[in-house]
Amino acid sequence: MISPSMELHWVALTAIVIALVRSAYIALAGPLSDIPPIHWFARWSRFYNLYIKYFYSTRTAHYEAHTSKSNDGNYLPILRVGPNEVSIMTTEGIKVVWGADFERSPWYGVFANFG
Repeated sequence: MISPSMELHWVALTAIVIALVRSAYIALAGPLSDIPPIHWFARWSRFYNLYIKYFYSTRTAHYEAHTSKSNDGNYLPILRVGPNEVSIMTTEGIKVVWGADFERSPWYGVFANFG
């Protein structure tokens, strides 16, 4: 017979494994996996974006990332700043996000005319 404390260890281990598998799926195969990240860690966690918001100007940091990530000198219209977040630089980026099947909050209804 398994002791109650041992059962708790198995439950905790199972929860950790499920969380890691879910995180790996979102980072590598989720709907935003094709969008280039602002930083390699942005696929896995929101902490990089929170770090930018706390220590730097978000607008400046995202602007610099949008301009430096592009190899041809143009802006990248969309960058991934978290597992489920994107930063949009141009109206073309808004059109891409609005035209796709991304899940978005009701706030984005103001961009319906870009669709």
